Amino acid sequence: MAAIIPGLGPMELMICGFPLVILAIVLIAVNASKGKTPPQPSAPAGWLQDPTGRHQLRYWDGTRWTSAVSDNGTQSDDPV
Repeated sequence: MAAIIPGLGPMELMICGFPLVILAIVLIAVNASKGKTPPQPSAPAGWLQDPTGRHQLRYWDGTRWTSAVSDNGTQSDDPV
């Protein structure tokens, strides 16, 4: 069997080509994800545990955390 590249046999080509295959896969994945918005959380709006840890509960409006917080049933505002 003749070498495709002089001095490199099939095994050398496979070893040298492996990083290129990985690079191609990574580039395809990166290009496929460009322009796509990240998946939106599926939690419905409501009072949930405050992700900042500063309060017991914080209101999730279905798309983002609001400044509305609650501690021991008392509501107040604390910007995220």
